Amino acid sequence: MGVPDHDASPQGHESATRIIKAQGEQTETLLGAILKSERTPEDEFSTYTAKAMLMIRDKLSLVEISLPRFEIARIEEQWELGKPVLLSGQSGTGKSGIAKALARESIKPVLLLDARDVSHLNDEPSLRHHFNLTAPLGETIINLARDKGFRLVIDQFDNLIDKIRAANQITRLALECAESKVVEVIVISRNKEANEGRLLRPLIQAGFFSIESHEIPEGVVIDVLKRLGIDSPTLELVQLGQNLLNLEIVCMVRQQWSNFDFLTTSSETALWEQFIQILQDRESAANGIDHAELIIARAAVLARISLQASDLTFRLEATISPVERSLISCGIIVHKEGRFYRFGHEKLQDYLYARSMCDQGSMPNDVGVEIGSQLMRNILPFMESVYSSRKSDFLPQFLQEVFFNVK
Repeated sequence: MGVPDHDASPQGHESATRIIKAQGEQTETLLGAILKSERTPEDEFSTYTAKAMLMIRDKLSLVEISLPRFEIARIEEQWELGKPVLLSGQSGTGKSGIAKALARESIKPVLLLDARDVSHLNDEPSLRHHFNLTAPLGETIINLARDKGFRLVIDQFDNLIDKIRAANQITRLALECAESKVVEVIVISRNKEANEGRLLRPLIQAGFFSIESHEIPEGVVIDVLKRLGIDSPTLELVQLGQNLLNLEIVCMVRQQWSNFDFLTTSSETALWEQFIQILQDRESAANGIDHAELIIARAAVLARISLQASDLTFRLEATISPVERSLISCGIIVHKEGRFYRFGHEKLQDYLYARSMCDQGSMPNDVGVEIGSQLMRNILPFMESVYSSRKSDFLPQFLQEVFFNVK
């Protein structure tokens, strides 16, 4: 009798399969490590910046034109003088569009850093690891700048207000790079609330030159409206359109309803409600009334999830629902990476959440419990506007809590 061939048994096949699979995984891991080791810091910055730029829309729907931004020339003038820059402005004025333009037009290596992406990182090693670096981020940027020059664009800085350790990391990065005198540095943030001012104080004290992101000039707004076929816009519509987000919504409304009469559009709340109604009408015609009613409801749920997350993102399932696909197609939510998404604009996210809270008759303290006191400050003005426009019975109680109970 011969020796039994154990490898020919089912158990033998399973054992061999496990060995081959393990060897394959080891090979893939080794290959990945080799490929990763061949990437330079400049490669990492370039890849990250390209992804960040994809998240920023800098052209208006339908007209597809880039608006002139006179702030860019002023920023570059300060860089020529060797000064770091702080760009501030209200939400919706197109600050991120300026960030994208500065990154796109740089002939030097560039890093467009979205502060929301690093809001969960509390120390330098984690920040270094985020960019797959072996040396500190600031040191790496400065060394690269000494050889080739470098442009560091930090966007959405105000999102770190209640993330003290992350804010300190990014503040130190900006100061370190600015002090080197070889890196062009700009930090972009809102600077309206007192706590936003406190966040920016170390930069201002260090000599960052302050530039304000202005609203779109009336003449530019009128030209865009004419391109949309609105030849005799009301003064209220022109003033609304000076905010970039509002002008984008006007474009989206016009795109969906070419005969819409904007004479009734006298407030921001009215404009956004018209956008929501048109979106629901479109979806109702295409997919039925049940689907249409779910669109804004789902958007409100995602807004709540996003506001409760440290980086203002949310995760969708591998199989995206038809309702979520509709939100993506109309630009309300945008893909970030993997299964993670975020709202195309935070101001619209805040409005949708505020609107849903008003639907429930919520008060300021209810909002604070759900998303915290810092983000609540962005929501309350929208809730007041919605309650006022609806002539809601909840308005007196809401205003009483705003003025007497909310700290």
